Amino acid sequence: MSYSDKGQWGWCKACEAMRQSGDGQGLECPDCGEPLIASARMTSAQNSIAKFTEWLRQVHAEGKSGPSPGGAAAELKCSRANIDMLVAADVLERVEYDEGGHRVIMISQRSIEKAKRNKKETGSWNPRGRDNE
Repeated sequence: MSYSDKGQWGWCKACEAMRQSGDGQGLECPDCGEPLIASARMTSAQNSIAKFTEWLRQVHAEGKSGPSPGGAAAELKCSRANIDMLVAADVLERVEYDEGGHRVIMISQRSIEKAKRNKKETGSWNPRGRDNE
C-alpha cells in the first residue's frame, strides 16, 4: 500500500481497513462515509491491524490464500512434516506474515489443489511423479 498517492490515508473503524479519502474531500471513508482516523494519529494496535489486513488482502488478490500447514496436512491426508518437505520441493506454496509479534502461515489453496491433481494423475504430489525431490 502506498501512502504517497493523492488524498489522505486513514483507518476506517466501520470497514476495519485502511482507506484513502478522495482528493479535496474531508478525511472520510469513500466506501461507507464514516470518518477516518488519520494514519499519523493511529494507535500501534490500529497500525498493526492495518498492516495485517493489507497483507491478507494482497495474499487473497494474488490467489495465495489457504489453510495453515496443519490444515493443509489434514486436507492432503499426510503428515505435517510432509507439508514442509513439499514446500521445500516447491510443490506447495507457502506464504507468511511475521510482524509486530503476529505470525500467520498459509499454504495456498491453489497449490493444494494442484498437488491433489498430481497425486491422482501420477501417484505422487510432485508433478514429476516422484515425491520429496
